Amino acid sequence: MPQASQDGGGSPAYFSAQIRDARRFHLRWPKPAGQAFRVVSGGWERCREDYVVERRGFPRTIVELVVGGAGWLVINGEKHELGPGSVFSYGREVPHRISSEAARPMVKYFVELSGVGARAHLRACGLLPGSVGRVAQPDRPRQVFDDLIGFALGDRADREACCVQAARYALLLLSDLRAPADRPAARAFATYARCRDYIEENRMTLREIREVAQACHVDESYMCRLFQRFGRERPFQYLQHLRMNHAAAALQFRPCLIKDLAVELGFSDAANFTRAFRRWFGVPPQKLRTGHPAG
Repeated sequence: MPQASQDGGGSPAYFSAQIRDARRFHLRWPKPAGQAFRVVSGGWERCREDYVVERRGFPRTIVELVVGGAGWLVINGEKHELGPGSVFSYGREVPHRISSEAARPMVKYFVELSGVGARAHLRACGLLPGSVGRVAQPDRPRQVFDDLIGFALGDRADREACCVQAARYALLLLSDLRAPADRPAARAFATYARCRDYIEENRMTLREIREVAQACHVDESYMCRLFQRFGRERPFQYLQHLRMNHAAAALQFRPCLIKDLAVELGFSDAANFTRAFRRWFGVPPQKLRTGHPAG
């Protein structure tokens, strides 16, 4: 059965000793299938002032999230400043040097992954070894990393499965909250975020995507490219997602007629709304009724 070990005599040699405090784990696994998504180790570390780790590479992929302090990362010959929200990954044949600023030692989380399944998930999340970026809300993935550590060190027979699910979710959050590190890409991301926020705030009154482009002072085609680059869907799809979710919530939790809901969402009639709802969710709106009138 898989087991977890906290820091101590059984800790792996690659766990840094240049730390003031830590909560780390290492999972002992049976020999896995080649396609497995494996969490090998992970944890939380408060670095010392003299913290420096330098390697030519690492046998498996490690993803790190900085939540406090400051430092520097040199990876593939490029230097990056680290601070709260910094995210980076490294692995085999990815030379890297991580150091902490003496005046503000870093606080960070890490997770070590292995298996073809893990690499596929990292690729989908844009976190393959050598990636460097920043997340806007580090407290959200921080909580998931805490849960991951709790599962690994807890008294659970299924701890390995729980750790895999927590790691998958942490990577998805890091991907969704990630903003580019370089300035041109960061400006493009800021424009995307401004347009996305406008859609969210005005989802009930918007009728055409060009209204968003006009309000945010961007070219409509450029805005569409930004959505596919950072959000991985077109702005109209995002608007429909918000509007259809509003409709689903209304049908479930407040008494309203379908024809009135169609008008509220800007559809010409109840039939058009019903067709759009069925295309989006695969069921007609009447299926979501919870005792309210169906007219």
